[in-house]
Amino acid sequence: IILFQRKYLHAKDLNDALIDMHQNKRFGKLVFYLEACESVKEREKMRVNMHVVSDRDVPVYMLQANIKNANNDADRQRYTEELKSLLNERQSVDKHMTDYVNSIQHLLTVDSNAILNTKQELNNRECYRKFVDNSHDNCFNMNQNPYVLGKLYIFVNICEEMRESSDADINAVNQLLIQYCQQNVDNKYSQIIE
Repeated sequence: IILFQRKYLHAKDLNDALIDMHQNKRFGKLVFYLEACESVKEREKMRVNMHVVSDRDVPVYMLQANIKNANNDADRQRYTEELKSLLNERQSVDKHMTDYVNSIQHLLTVDSNAILNTKQELNNRECYRKFVDNSHDNCFNMNQNPYVLGKLYIFVNICEEMRESSDADINAVNQLLIQYCQQNVDNKYSQIIE
């Protein structure tokens, strides 16, 4: 997923656009730079004594720094309340993701814990695309809630576990996502949860 301010783009769509541009000779040479937030392998190569913060955690660290460096109690209290609200909203996202996975557990071949806590490689891209789009449209707007990007691996895991499933089964699990979101996710999650 490539996130823009108001929209997002699937990797396949980007690849298709670049191929089309190349085939139609819309560029001679192209340098394309894309920052990858989830490049865990690169982070693992970094020295241990470096302090690395994911871009999704910057708001938390900034609020913590603001609390620590506040000049007066009123500012400290305001930053503390902002941090508390941010963390509560993140916990709510985590809870909704866990509750959804638990609600479809009977349709999966592995334990919910494995879906929630492992990161499989994405192969079933069409399935993943459906989950991401439905989640974005019905649960959490990723453009306004970048924290949700860190939870998309759950959809990768579901899709990889359902790789041998029929399209009807995958569509049924997707419909359950839509239904879960419509019944359980508050509209406030279309607001910012950085």
